[in-house]
Amino acid sequence: MSDLENKRSDAPQRDASGRLLPGHTANPGGRPKVQRELQAILEECGPKAAEKVKALIDSPDEKVALAAARDVLDRILGRAPQAIEVGGEALNDVLARILAGRGGA
Repeated sequence: MSDLENKRSDAPQRDASGRLLPGHTANPGGRPKVQRELQAILEECGPKAAEKVKALIDSPDEKVALAAARDVLDRILGRAPQAIEVGGEALNDVLARILAGRGGA
């Protein structure tokens, strides 16, 4: 089977480097309807959930207060970056070796 036969006819149009061409989308149907409906229902709970987390920050139980504070900070600042291990090596070490091989480090 040739590459041309293997491609779907409804697949988005791409340039030679694989990027989408202007006016084309990889998701023409958009988000699923069920997800939009669920999001609308949950948005109604947002203020109540925020008030609950706000109250839990002042909990006498330190574990509960810490979990609530961490949740708020994660949502405001984003989660802290974490090291990724690749075959026992830190990702930075792997990238440094790759760049050194290319003469970039």
